[in-house]
Amino acid sequence: MECKMSFEDKVAVVEIPKSKLKDSGKYVCTAMNEAGSSSCEAVVTVQEPPIFVKKMEPKITWKQGIAARLQCSVKGSPELHIHWFWNERELGDGDKYKISFKNGVASLEIMNLLVTDSGSYTCEVSNNAGSESCNTLIAVKEPPYIRKELQTVEAIKGAAAQLECEITGTAPFEIS
Repeated sequence: MECKMSFEDKVAVVEIPKSKLKDSGKYVCTAMNEAGSSSCEAVVTVQEPPIFVKKMEPKITWKQGIAARLQCSVKGSPELHIHWFWNERELGDGDKYKISFKNGVASLEIMNLLVTDSGSYTCEVSNNAGSESCNTLIAVKEPPYIRKELQTVEAIKGAAAQLECEITGTAPFEIS
């Protein structure tokens, strides 16, 4: 540990110019003279701002109807606070979203994905030393669905015949 100690005008000072996590702990000041001694102590906690060890992919595409999980790894000390946002709106734990933070991994599980769940998702991590965020763009694709089926057509020889079906889902489609 690198520190400077000084004593001036009956004030004892210990200065840690560039504190590190290992500088955390109990510090004791003891004053002694011929008549005896006196001590006091204090605890120093060095906080580490949050930093993402592994961020989310910048863009993700998923199929409608599945349960999907977003994850990112973060470190920092002491207690970290995790918040998830969708299009800048904070998300809460419930039926649609499951939020967890275990062993440095922040997770957001989205149940029964819909096309309307597409958008920007942000994980924000904070503590008393600072905050950090990472985000991803999610595109939820709807599978093709034949909304209006082909109809039987009677054609006259030599005349044009036309068959139509109406398709819903997320374009572009490959038709055969």
